[in-house]
Amino acid sequence: MSGTQGSGCCGFCGESFTHRPGPGRRKQYCDKRCRRRAQRERDGRKAPPPAAALPWGAGLAENVQVLAVQLVELEHRQSSLADLLDCARRIEREIGRYVTAAVKDARGGGISWEEVAQAAGVQAETARLRWSAARVQRLLHGRTRASWGPGLDHEGVGPSETHSGLPRHGLSAALCSLHRRSGMTIGEAAREADMSSPYLSRILAGERVPSWPVVHMLATIFMGDPQELRFLWEAARGVTLPTRRPVAEAAARLHAALRGLYLAADCPDPVLLAQKTPLSASVVRDVLAGHHIPDWHLTSQLVRQLGARPAAVRPLWEELHYAFLASHDIFPHGGLPAVATDL
Repeated sequence: MSGTQGSGCCGFCGESFTHRPGPGRRKQYCDKRCRRRAQRERDGRKAPPPAAALPWGAGLAENVQVLAVQLVELEHRQSSLADLLDCARRIEREIGRYVTAAVKDARGGGISWEEVAQAAGVQAETARLRWSAARVQRLLHGRTRASWGPGLDHEGVGPSETHSGLPRHGLSAALCSLHRRSGMTIGEAAREADMSSPYLSRILAGERVPSWPVVHMLATIFMGDPQELRFLWEAARGVTLPTRRPVAEAAARLHAALRGLYLAADCPDPVLLAQKTPLSASVVRDVLAGHHIPDWHLTSQLVRQLGARPAAVRPLWEELHYAFLASHDIFPHGGLPAVATDL
């Protein structure tokens, strides 16, 4: 006996399809591919999530934070409406990616589609289609979860720099330099830090900007000085400088920033640095050891040789300069000895 064709809705992708009449079980999926994907999704839901899995949502939430800080800075600088709206659009796109990532994390943790739908205020079938495995993969494929912040590069900035004037991935470069000198393997360092090896690898590759406690812990594990990385970490996270520090504190921050750039440049020989600046090798060593602060002309040349734009360090130098002028008549020609900061 013949019959007419029926229609149905695919239980995975939601597309309509036709099926032949006759005995047997009705089709639930439009083709074999959707059936296999649905099976993999069910199998993944039953399996417990890996203990060391890195949540996608956390990294993208931090990206949103970096962009939000940039928007505030644009407002304070009274930037053009075009720049403000461009930054706002990037925040909007990043929030959309964050929502996708949050659902992905929740599903990986065993949350049902019904619970996802309730949290999102939609129907379960809508949630299943909106955040299907294929769509999630398209939205998140190839994403680098942080670095110096999502989409923060400005026109006119070279490919090796960020908008801040610092070397791209300066924080990760400094951490890599410490890691190499520690002699530890990725696995050993990850176990010591109680994190997964892939997560640590992403940090060292510049794909992830962790919180300050994590940076502090890694620097300690690698037998380095965490304060030498503070400036690079703040630049990576878009943290702005406070004003009016005491002289000694301002000098310590500038010295730490210069040592951080030195690490990011992979600790070049001070003799080679001196050959490219008016500074002598002994003065370069004194600067990096925290015993001397050059005047701005010399500081800017040293910063440039370390691979950064002088403008990136200028606020730190000026902070020290202004603090010094509050108790002295003039900044000494040639630089400021460290003893003079002990006020």
